[in-house]
Amino acid sequence: MEPYIYQKFSMLERSILITVMYYDILDFPLTENEIHRWLYWPQDAKKVDFSDVVETLDSSATLKDFLACENGFWHLKNKGDGALQKRISRAHHAQKKYRKLKHLMFFARMAPFVKAVFATNTLSYNNTRKESDIDLFVITQESKLWSARFFFVGMLKFLGMRPGQLGTNENKMCLNFFLSERSLNISDVALKNRRGQIVDVHLASLVVMMVPIYDPQNIFPEFLVNNEWVRDFFYNFYGYEPQYDRKTHPTWWTHAFKNIFERIFGFSFLEKKTRDFQLKIMPQNLKLAALEPQSNVVINDNMLKFHLLDRRKEYLQEFHRRYREFVTSMEQEEKHEYQKHALDQQLHAREESRI
Repeated sequence: MEPYIYQKFSMLERSILITVMYYDILDFPLTENEIHRWLYWPQDAKKVDFSDVVETLDSSATLKDFLACENGFWHLKNKGDGALQKRISRAHHAQKKYRKLKHLMFFARMAPFVKAVFATNTLSYNNTRKESDIDLFVITQESKLWSARFFFVGMLKFLGMRPGQLGTNENKMCLNFFLSERSLNISDVALKNRRGQIVDVHLASLVVMMVPIYDPQNIFPEFLVNNEWVRDFFYNFYGYEPQYDRKTHPTWWTHAFKNIFERIFGFSFLEKKTRDFQLKIMPQNLKLAALEPQSNVVINDNMLKFHLLDRRKEYLQEFHRRYREFVTSMEQEEKHEYQKHALDQQLHAREESRI
């Protein structure tokens, strides 16, 4: 099974094909630069040069049997125009949502105890639907996780920007992940196999795709360093710097207001009060889900993760299913070639015996 694949594909060809195969699950054709950046490269090897990726895509006869390129976007051959048109449409919606997000961050810069805000999920890689909300990943000051969430969520509610307000989720802010600055490694919530090894390719993908929208103290590089485990999947990954017009920067007056709020509300007893209040009004299904062994919902003083509908396992299973189908097709091809070779030998032997 595997030996034949190794014979048919080089290591780089396999990695390129698997990368495009994975993002096909998300209906997301890739450019050459994106294939290079998000190359599924689990081997303990040196980084791959961009020129090597381009050359392999251009010259590999093997890959041309499985991949196609349209207007600079690579996808599986059976996808056609549908995937490309979907990507273009979703990128247009993402641009509008980034503008909406930047307007919001004008106020969020003053939210006390919020150290950084990253765009995540489909918005981070420009693959969002028109009706989608906006997923945000928030880094908070140490020992102020509950206070940061209290004020940030409260501000959004006041502005009518929470999912479900005004009868819609479109362009609303979904704060589904809060993380203390002293606990930046999120490998504890990654899916693992029975041997305890991380197999969560989707979470790793979300990490490498995150876009820092508000990060005045440059925490994002530190966050990536603390999550080096993602390189077990994306060894070739390098940090992302968003377009300048998508990033929000503090001004002297927003910084002044933020400092005033943090001094007023910085007492440790208020952290406990905000924690108790939020736990009291938190939906019961979230609190019950946090007691389960899976990592969909996490509630503690260093991490708040609210994903009742967590599709990571679904994506992982679909990824494995598609890879198994691919391996099976390779096995069948090998078997067909073996049978053809054996038949040719038999015919040749018959011809020899007649002579």
